[in-house]
Amino acid sequence: MPLIQRTDPQAGVTFTGSDGWLFVRRGGRFRGEILLWLLVPLLAAAVQSVTPILFATLGEILTERSGILNLGVEGIMMVGALAAFVVNFYTANPLLGFLCGGLCGALLAAVHAGVCLGFQGNQVVSGLALTILGTGLANYLGTPFIGN
Repeated sequence: MPLIQRTDPQAGVTFTGSDGWLFVRRGGRFRGEILLWLLVPLLAAAVQSVTPILFATLGEILTERSGILNLGVEGIMMVGALAAFVVNFYTANPLLGFLCGGLCGALLAAVHAGVCLGFQGNQVVSGLALTILGTGLANYLGTPFIGN
């Protein structure tokens, strides 16, 4: 990558960059150094990894507006992701995997609804139990698929 140099005479700042490095010089000395080759991929990975949690949070906000507290969203997501992966692995059909993942998530949500609405159970306990159950079940059943 060629060396890039830009100078702003009004601010007295010189920007020099090469190979993903950006040096900022003000008044003849280097004041700061930004590692673009590290910072940009880190921010991209952060946005990429937080997106599913954000979608789950938005869904939980809608659920809470109806009066139900579902703390089992993470466990439901993990079981749905495992079901989608396993179905896609064996059938090579992403649409069928997507549908099966959603169906498994809906079944676990129905368990939570049955406990909370049908048996008048505690929503916090039921949600935490779903989180623990979903996480453990996905880890146990997904272990044979590690590396595939």
